[in-house]
Amino acid sequence: MLWQVLPPPPFTDSIHVFRAARLWPDIPVDAAPLHQMCRVGLLLPSWAAQQILGYGQAAYYATSLFLMSFFAVGCYLSGRVLFGDGVGLFTVVLLLVHPFFTIVDPYVESVNASTGGILPDAPAAGLFAIGFAAVVVAARRDGRAQAGLLLASGVVLGAAFLCREFVAFMYAAVPVFFLLLGIPLRRILLVAAPVAGVAALGMLHNELVFGDAFVTLHAAESVADGGASIPWYVALGRLFEAMLTSHWQGAVLLTGLALTIVGWALTRDRGLALCLVWFLSLWIPLTLLGGVLNGKDPDFEWGYLPRYWTPIFPPLIVGGLGTAVILSRRIRAGLPRTITTTAVASALLLVYLVLTVQQIQPVERDAAWNELRGWLAKHQNLTLIWTDSYSAQTLQFYTRSPFGRPLWHGRVETFLHERALLPGKVTGPLLHTRYGAKTPPSLESGWRSIWKSSDGATLSVWIREPKTDPRCADCGPPHLARP
Repeated sequence: MLWQVLPPPPFTDSIHVFRAARLWPDIPVDAAPLHQMCRVGLLLPSWAAQQILGYGQAAYYATSLFLMSFFAVGCYLSGRVLFGDGVGLFTVVLLLVHPFFTIVDPYVESVNASTGGILPDAPAAGLFAIGFAAVVVAARRDGRAQAGLLLASGVVLGAAFLCREFVAFMYAAVPVFFLLLGIPLRRILLVAAPVAGVAALGMLHNELVFGDAFVTLHAAESVADGGASIPWYVALGRLFEAMLTSHWQGAVLLTGLALTIVGWALTRDRGLALCLVWFLSLWIPLTLLGGVLNGKDPDFEWGYLPRYWTPIFPPLIVGGLGTAVILSRRIRAGLPRTITTTAVASALLLVYLVLTVQQIQPVERDAAWNELRGWLAKHQNLTLIWTDSYSAQTLQFYTRSPFGRPLWHGRVETFLHERALLPGKVTGPLLHTRYGAKTPPSLESGWRSIWKSSDGATLSVWIREPKTDPRCADCGPPHLARP
């Protein structure tokens, strides 16, 4: 799926993590945004990939692939241990082709970017799911086998915290899992001890690198400084807002939730109860902090973004599919009814897959940026390029080969991407992307294009024509002579 999407590295938190990994262990304590750069679970895999593959696209995508693999494995295992292989496999397929994971462009309707980025949400979700699956299987074992599974669960649950801090809220679900599965509560120490051990290792790392063992929590508190006032009933519906306004196919996840609730109400199935507890372990704290407890100054204001809810995507799909499996078994009174049920389910699945795969086609690939990489390599006389601060983050990957070898040795100067107009000091060459100034360069404003991507729209390089008016104080000559 990553190969099918393969977007240019977008200006998201991912690049901040990747850049920090390049500096590790000498990351400045005053670096910004520090809360993104000090997550050990993302930082160290990025560093390791760069040591092997160099500072370039190859290491960036390898890190993303490594982190995303935990999500795929976690989805499969959580579905398999509750309802069988079929549910596990379909959970992976339904989620990985969902627009929340394939539409990774920050300028279209859905922003998740976990498939093609180094973000905390998907790996944290996957690691928690693996830990959950280990607890479920532990309930079917005894003695040393059970103890080993519970210890392994604690290790991966602790690793999830190193990726995303608010996974700590979800630990409250573990004792409930024990009760539902019939595991003696005294054995919860076998989970808690490795969780604490992994957290301690993360704190030791942060003490050595940043001089502050609690830097992750302090950095998170510095950005969770409240947001705009919000009515409690709006906060209560943040999950539904995130699912329905980002992309209409978010309704699939809400349908899974509805099916899980209905299925549990009808059957009291323990597997569905586990899915609901898992869902509530994140929904309750994020909803309370999102404005229910303190609507005037909420501590968590990003609930309208789907990626923050990723840790509860697996139980929504697993629960929905599990309900379908349980109810289909109960209505198998006769062959005709079974055939009808299977036909309807297959038709719905086919429609879903067709609709989701169609969403992948328009996703921006990195073809235009690769063309720019080749053009820059042939124009070493270019010593300077101006661009906006967002585009510059992506540009750094295309002044190098995919394995980090420098191809262009010029300097990149930036201006704030929020600007509606180009600054007067910018005379060119100017790389314009659709992330740039709202008023693009044009012939009418004194600019001339010297290169465009083959699609004619994604990327272009411009220079400003010299002006003869002596009153023009900031319109110096272009940095590049006419080709």
